[in-house]
Amino acid sequence: MRKNYEEISLQSDVFEAARKDFDRLLQKLFRTMENNESKEGSITLKVNVQTEKTPARDEHGVYFEAHKPTIEHVITTTVPLKDKANGKKNTGMNLVWDGGAWKIHPAVRARRGPEKHV
Repeated sequence: MRKNYEEISLQSDVFEAARKDFDRLLQKLFRTMENNESKEGSITLKVNVQTEKTPARDEHGVYFEAHKPTIEHVITTTVPLKDKANGKKNTGMNLVWDGGAWKIHPAVRARRGPEKHV
């Protein structure tokens, strides 16, 4: 007797495209990690399922309400890339609000006269 149903599991035909996409992106993840000399990466498979109620007819012609699933997969990969540049510059200049914008001007040190002791 031929079975008139399909089991839904990750190994079933329903997920064939998801498995192929996962395998392809897994290989790409390894290449990206190698190219970027990264020691870590991740791959995530997310499955969204929606059902729609529609009228259908069974093998005896009797109408019933069928629950038809739509299964969507989303696969994402992540390779953390850290890129950073640091710098510091002491301008030695005076920051002044000048005509609607901040500008830096040479800082002229005031000459100090002799200190007076009282």
